[in-house]
Amino acid sequence: MGKITTKKRILFSFRGQVTINGQIMSEKPGIFCAQNGQKIVGFRTACGGGIIKVASKPGVGSKFTVEVTFDTGIMSGIAEKENKMESIQERNAHLDGMKVLLVEDTPLNMEIAKFMLEDEGIEVMTAENGQIAVNIFNNSPENTFNAVLMDVRMPVMDGLTATKSIRTLPRTDAVTVPIIAMTADAYSEDIRRTTDAGMNAHLTKPVSQEKMLSTLEKFYSV
Repeated sequence: MGKITTKKRILFSFRGQVTINGQIMSEKPGIFCAQNGQKIVGFRTACGGGIIKVASKPGVGSKFTVEVTFDTGIMSGIAEKENKMESIQERNAHLDGMKVLLVEDTPLNMEIAKFMLEDEGIEVMTAENGQIAVNIFNNSPENTFNAVLMDVRMPVMDGLTATKSIRTLPRTDAVTVPIIAMTADAYSEDIRRTTDAGMNAHLTKPVSQEKMLSTLEKFYSV
């Protein structure tokens, strides 16, 4: 997976202002570095300016560095957000080792969702449509998966049909495995349809990492 390290330090404080230097260094290629690059650029923009430096080597990793200066009055707000993130991370720590079947037909959505799950130590197996998902589930030993994240609108076999098919398989976990809908359809009628199909929860796209993990947490016990 690669090593990820972060550093943060106060360079100097003067007349009610503080300058902070922050770094994210990763051995992970591809989407991870792209996402953190976007985050660090967003941080600079939110603070109204600053300096950004990027160093990257193919096959080695990337380092993003930002220096920003702002009034010390907003430090309490930053600290509050950091404490919230640490609380979320602690809350989701026990998801490490959870096994999830992720069913999604859009490659980009699949990659993002897979990254968000694996970032918390969750083991992910993927399926590009409902029929593949049913086959994977049926051919896996009982209780292989702790949950299924199921897209609703897919070719070959949609998520509602796939859920009904899984629920009728002649095995104990077919009835008990939590199946969670992921869909842009958010009306009460849409939620009723996923519930009637046998799904346990309904996530509306775009799904945030916090919402996805907190929903999985409800159905997972170590």
